[in-house]
Order: sequence, then C-alpha cells, then structure tokens
Amino acid sequence: MRANGAVGLARAAAAFAVAVLVARGVRGDEAADREIRKLEDEADALGPAEQMTRYLKLRQKVLAMEGADTTALLQRLAAKLKLAETRSAAAAPTYAERMSFCKQSAEIGSLHLAEGDAERALTWERTCRSIEADSPYAIMLRNQMHEWFEGRLKDLLARSEWAGARELIARWERLLGEGHATHDGRLTYARYRVDALRSRVRSAGVSDVLERLAAEAGHYGGLPPWDAFRAEVIAGLQEPFERAIADRRADDARAALDRQREVRERFEIDEERLPVEDNAARLAELEELLQPQPLDRAYGHVLHPAFRLEIAPLTGDTTFEDVNETIEGSASNVAIAALIRGRAQRGTGWWGAGISGHSVSASQGLASGNALIIEVNALRGINGRTWSARFGGGLAIAQIDYTGLTVAADGSGVVFGNLVAAIDAGLGQSVVGQAGISFAVSEALSQWTAYAGAAYHANSNFSVGLRAVAASIDAVDSDDSLEVAVATSSVGAYVSVQF
Repeated sequence: MRANGAVGLARAAAAFAVAVLVARGVRGDEAADREIRKLEDEADALGPAEQMTRYLKLRQKVLAMEGADTTALLQRLAAKLKLAETRSAAAAPTYAERMSFCKQSAEIGSLHLAEGDAERALTWERTCRSIEADSPYAIMLRNQMHEWFEGRLKDLLARSEWAGARELIARWERLLGEGHATHDGRLTYARYRVDALRSRVRSAGVSDVLERLAAEAGHYGGLPPWDAFRAEVIAGLQEPFERAIADRRADDARAALDRQREVRERFEIDEERLPVEDNAARLAELEELLQPQPLDRAYGHVLHPAFRLEIAPLTGDTTFEDVNETIEGSASNVAIAALIRGRAQRGTGWWGAGISGHSVSASQGLASGNALIIEVNALRGINGRTWSARFGGGLAIAQIDYTGLTVAADGSGVVFGNLVAAIDAGLGQSVVGQAGISFAVSEALSQWTAYAGAAYHANSNFSVGLRAVAASIDAVDSDDSLEVAVATSSVGAYVSVQF
C-alpha cells in the first residue's frame, strides 16, 4: 500500500513539473517573439545602409532560435534585406528604380498583412509613398488593406461577434481614416446586425429589438439600414391591429392598440409612423358597430333616444287672480313635449332641441280662465353611465284668456331668454326618474314650470308612469294693463314613445 502511494505521488510531481516547463516555454516563446518584433521595428525605422546591418544580425538571431516556426519571419527579413541592399546601392535612383523600390515595399507590406498585422503593413505603405508619392503600388497595398479589413469584418459578423466587429471597424478607421471603404464597412455591420435583430422580433418582442436598435444607432448613427428596419419593426406593430379590425375582433384590436401606446410612449414614435390616435378612432367605430342597437343597450332607453314624444293628462288645482278677484277650481291640464337629440353613442355629449306645451284651465261659477305655455329650446346634453341631463335656452310663449265676475282680459307674450334644465336617471333597467324646471322673466310676462315623476319602460320604445307638474304665469293685459297671475299644481298619468 505504501509503495503504491509513493508511486502515485511521484507521478503527480512529474506531471506538475512538465506543466511548469510547458508554461515557461510558452512564456519564453512569447517574450522572444516580442523581442524579435521590437528589433525588427527598430530596423525598419533606419536608413537603407543601417537596415542592412540590422537585418543581417536579426536573421542570424532568428536562425539560432529552436522549436519556433520562423518561415514567415525569415521570408519577410529576406525581402527587407534585399530592398535595403538595392536602395543602398542606388545613390540617385531613376524613376524605374523608385518604382521597383515601391513594389518591393508593397510586397513587404502584403507579407505583414498576411499575418494580420495591418499596422506594420501601413508602415510599409507609408515607406512606399516616401519613395514615390504617387506610386500605384502604395494604392494597391492600401486597397489590399481595405479588402483585408472587409474580409475580417465579414468573418466576425458571420459569427455574430458584434463587439469584435465594432473594434475592428474602429481599428480600420484609425489606421486608414474614414472614407467610402470604412463607411461601407459600417453599412455591412448594420445589414448583418439588422438581419440578426429581425429574427429576435418574434422571440424577444418589439421593445427588446427597438432597445437594441437604439443602442446600435448610438454606435453608428444615421445609417439607412437602422431607419429602414426601425420603420419595419414599427409597421409590424400595425399588422396585428389591422388583422383584428378586419376580423372584427375588438378585444384583440384593443390589446394591439394598448401595445402600440406603450411602445409609442417609450420610444417617442410620432403619429405619422404609428397612427395610434387614428387606430383608437377605428377601434371605437368597430366597437360601436359590434354593439347592439342604441336603445337595446344597457340604459339605452335613458342615454340614446333620438326622438321622444311625451303626453301627460293632469288634474289638480289652478288659481287665476287679478287685483279684484280670484278664481279657484279644479284643473284639467295637458302637458305635451317633444325631444329631438343626438344619440351620443361614442361620447358623453350631445346637442338637441325640445318643444313643450302646457295647457291650464279652471272655472268657478260664471268665472273662468284658460292659459297656455309653449317653450322652444336649444339643448346641450351630457350622458353619464345611467343618466342623461340636458340644459339650454330659447323662448317662451304664453296665452291667457280670463273672464272674471267684474273684468275680462286676454293677451299673449313672448320671452326670449327662457332657461331650461332637466334630467332622466335610470333607477334600474326599467324605471326612470325624471325632473325638470324652466323659467323666463320679462316686464310683460314671467313664468316658471317644474315637474317630477317616474316612468316604467315596458320596452325600449314605450313607457308609462306618473308625473307631477307645478307652473306659474304672471302677465299684463296689453290694453288696460290688467295684471293676471296663474298658478297650478297637478298630477297625472304619463305616456311616452321614443326611438
């Protein structure tokens, strides 16, 4: 047992030692590579004569390295040594010689680029331009660098390495400057990113995609793919609403509209791109279309009649009085009213008109009196959930015929500025409470009328009930300025039809 344990410990120690040596070897190779690169950069910065000496020493040093693959390095040093030798030998180079130097410089830059070293390739592009400013070889090398960046960018984008791609574009622009090529690189990034985001719309949702799109536009703003895709995503919000409207599914349309409102507020989308207000109006129209007929809805008999005719035969007490005598007797009165109004189907307000008449009569012995009040009013109405109120103004017309024991008089008057207010309130699905008042005042005529009652709706179009009415008229005879006052209070049946 002890022997087996000793063997295990020995094997573990050996494995640890090998790992340490390997790690040291890796670190050693990296340090040697950095040293070689440093020496090479220093030699590149020298003149041709000094370069020859440095490149030869560096070549000997590389040849002495063991284990490392130095093929590409030796190939590059050989090209640099050859260029240094030819440049050093040409004291006053001709144009053809300068073109040859440029060609060799561009080839050295290509060797660096093949190893992914765009920075050193740029150094040799500058060397080429220093030999001949308008050298086509410098242009060719720069084009190669653009192609290298473009190819590397597409490789990163194909693997969805977005951060790496942005870093590469930044490196591209830093080395070669911003231009058509780097702009095309940004466009390529945007197109790949849009394709990736498009696949997230269904899985992650519109908000997630718009957030990511806003972040991407922050990196590279103003690119057409961002704007086009944003418009596409926003248009996608409209499609579920359109389908729901076409299929008359109000609940689905409302859910789609709520989603639109949320996204519009969160991402500040204007009405032109996402027509939320127009969609809300279309949804209201659909909901109205799917509703029962106005009078058949809950409290529709209170909220939605377009026309109502009311008749109330009344009985009660009436008094005609002048300065000399008073007539008191039972009254047989009739109140008639017609109401024309808007239905207020999609809102709370409506406009309308009303006309009403109240006939009053009384007799006592040989004395008698008759009076008629007619009102014509323009109305503004407001609907609540179970009630409908109206108010307005117009004119009141009164006619009085009075035959007393000592005097007789008759006359009529018109008052502009009659005011009216009334309310109908649902007291359940069938019973409606009603109340109203009107009044008008002038020098020749003043009147007020008030009523209250309740009606039972047998259906949406017909109702019966009870109504109590009180009214007062003060008028002055036009011939002899005889003042007559009429007061009445009565109660009776009430019948209405409406549609």
